[in-house]
Amino acid sequence: MSVELIIPGLEPVSPVDRLPATYTGPVLQGAAVQSFQKGDTAFHLQELSFPDFHIRYISGKSLGKIEARAHMNTEGLYGLFMLKNNIRKKINKTSSVLLCKDHHILSYGIKADCKGTIEQPYVFEMLDIFYSPDMLKQLVEYFPGLSAIIKSRSNQLIGNRTLWTPPLLREIYRQILDCPFDVSYQPLFFELKVREMLLHILKAGLNPSHEDILFTPYEIARIHEAREILEKYIDKKPPTIRELSKMVALNEFKLKVGFRQFFNTGIFGLLTAQKMHRAKLLIEETNKPLKEIAAISGYPRITNFITAFRKHFGITPGAIRRS
Repeated sequence: MSVELIIPGLEPVSPVDRLPATYTGPVLQGAAVQSFQKGDTAFHLQELSFPDFHIRYISGKSLGKIEARAHMNTEGLYGLFMLKNNIRKKINKTSSVLLCKDHHILSYGIKADCKGTIEQPYVFEMLDIFYSPDMLKQLVEYFPGLSAIIKSRSNQLIGNRTLWTPPLLREIYRQILDCPFDVSYQPLFFELKVREMLLHILKAGLNPSHEDILFTPYEIARIHEAREILEKYIDKKPPTIRELSKMVALNEFKLKVGFRQFFNTGIFGLLTAQKMHRAKLLIEETNKPLKEIAAISGYPRITNFITAFRKHFGITPGAIRRS
């Protein structure tokens, strides 16, 4: 996929096929590279292509608005995950979609012109996974809705909205970006990981367990505000649902349904997931005692922490520390 970078007020920037010497982010070994550099603006695209899937990692920084244009010429399912910053995405002449940090969209595309606009000056980072129709057809038995999508052969946004990316999915795409294997094992590793991602994103995007309820922009903002509030209580006792609903001025029913609809989990299920994934990172990346990590995670008793951790990951904290 070739990309054209537009910086308002300047001529289109020409790319080079290598990462600059100053680049410090994740590197996908063996990837095709397009790198744009103009003053304080940088845009890097790394793409790995396999028969049934592609992995594209896009990163950079900007002090102002930038626009990237591309042309999709391969039919299939596209999952775009926003890791940092926000992007406004537009395909052909369809209405644009604002994709925020820690959210993703699913779209099925044929040949189409795409435009992505980074409007806020900041570091940006996103991951784009492409799945071929042949790979999708293998899953029609589990997700019947895929059949109609594939047969339509049209550009469409699946689910008609952006989806929150839970910690489990974020952990998987970080494993992709930090691949521990050399080039000889990469095809197998990446295929296992992108298939694992596909299972989760299709389950959330095609098999909702509830009837969607319409929310006003105000209510959507309050639901996201409630999530941000909860994330501040990872290491302490969180507010009750009643207290949380008062804090964001939204009734309890809509708050509960909103969490299910936008984050695919219950209110305290989301908080528990955040706690567990933070604890796992502390176990893997620090030498802190497990008792201290349990306390940081909001579990004064380490036995309760071990039970919750094993229930969430299927393995004890001690087993991870010893591996």
